Amino acid sequence: MRIRLMLWMAVMVLLSHYAFGLGIAPAVTNIPFKPYLDKNFSIRLVNDEGLAANLSVGVRGELAQYITLFNTSPSLTPNKEHTMVKFNIKLPAIMDVGRQLGYIIVSRSLPRGGISTNIAINHKVVVEVPPEYGRITARLNATLGLLFVRLKNPKPEHAVVDFALQLLEDNKSVFEHYQKGISLAPFSDKLLKLSLGFEREGEFLANYSIKQNTTSLEETKIVNIGKPRPKIEVITGELRAGVVNPVGLVVTNNWNKDFRCNVIMRVLKDSKRVLEVKSEDFTLERYGKHSLNLYLDAIGLNEGDYKLIIELHFGDKKVVLTRAISLKAPSISPAAVPSKPNWGAIIAGLALLVLSCIAVLLVVKKRR
Repeated sequence: MRIRLMLWMAVMVLLSHYAFGLGIAPAVTNIPFKPYLDKNFSIRLVNDEGLAANLSVGVRGELAQYITLFNTSPSLTPNKEHTMVKFNIKLPAIMDVGRQLGYIIVSRSLPRGGISTNIAINHKVVVEVPPEYGRITARLNATLGLLFVRLKNPKPEHAVVDFALQLLEDNKSVFEHYQKGISLAPFSDKLLKLSLGFEREGEFLANYSIKQNTTSLEETKIVNIGKPRPKIEVITGELRAGVVNPVGLVVTNNWNKDFRCNVIMRVLKDSKRVLEVKSEDFTLERYGKHSLNLYLDAIGLNEGDYKLIIELHFGDKKVVLTRAISLKAPSISPAAVPSKPNWGAIIAGLALLVLSCIAVLLVVKKRR
């Protein structure tokens, strides 16, 4: 498997070289790490195809922030066998231990069938940082109410550092910590467990510094406590077939950011969709609630068991709630139910009416 992969990579390199028509030498620049190194290097672009082309040169990778190119738009002419690309690398006093990589990418645009295609080759820059020059680093993790800071000493000697941290929410400080004289053994780490004094989820900004003697490392990182997961509450009465049923929703935001949202309600019968309703967009405010009404139009649906799916879309994420529902038979209004005639009451009423008429006739006859 490894031999097959190596052969495939070799073929791809040869094909790209053939398409590009340009060589690069050397393929790699290896740079031993030295604090505050400031040095110029160069690579040679070999025009072995006799090309005339305008090139573009850029930098990517971990070392990109330390590399400066002197010329980002070199050109080739058919009578020019090669051209030089010069760059400067300026390293800080401390870096992460291990291999740090950067890539100087040389590209040209080739017209193919009326479409411009970018073909590129790259030059690798490698800086090896041994443990004795490595920087003490901090990794941050958080759970509800707690912040964990892991300080790591990659060096072969003992270290004593001062650690300061500030946690921001909406540019306001919500937590601060300062600890002086933290002792770190060679090649070791130490975990700090910090109580935040609040229990809420959200996205926070951590500014921290690690100071050792005259050297100070300052960094800013995003710390997420929990994750955004809005809660959906469904409020319905008895659902019936043949009518339009109101479905109330209450959406609660557990996060400290506003979200632009919408809700899609689907009804399935035997895994087939029989109804879909989408709400208008709305804003779910930080740590807030939003109520809305959707309508389950069951006109044309039979009584029985169905599946109700509620999808809340917020940002580029979604929360899905699924529940089983039953549509009952349509209710019949009491006014629409025919009642049996009360014959006894009818006969008594008629008899009373006849007696009243007779009495009236007798009174009239007597007066005459």
